Amino acid sequence: MPIMPDLLNKLTSVQGLAPAARTTTATGTGSSFADHEVGVWVQVEVGAVTGTTPTCTVTIDQSSNDNTADASGAADAYAAVTGASLALTDADANTSTGFMLYNYNEKFLRSVATIGGTNPTFNVSVTMHANKKS
Repeated sequence: MPIMPDLLNKLTSVQGLAPAARTTTATGTGSSFADHEVGVWVQVEVGAVTGTTPTCTVTIDQSSNDNTADASGAADAYAAVTGASLALTDADANTSTGFMLYNYNEKFLRSVATIGGTNPTFNVSVTMHANKKS
């Protein structure tokens, strides 16, 4: 009989962007994934979408020190993780989707929702899930 993994102590879920009606680009706060296994599931929940040709592109950015000064006084600005994006349109209203993220190499991750179109509104949230290292 398979043994159920200890999800309570192993799985971390971080809210990248809280659920909200977004009319402009939104940037989440950074979260450390340094003590986690490689591989983050980025879950995107989409509610109502309005506007003319509305678009929302969800991307993941990375930073070595959450854009704060390190011991040398240097801050590492956030930069996009290559290939870590999901393009949404009004056809994605009221859906749940996502993507796996493997190609990051920095400790901190944050989500960004870039909104476009004419008078767009995207009800969207982003949650990142990862397993803690043993």
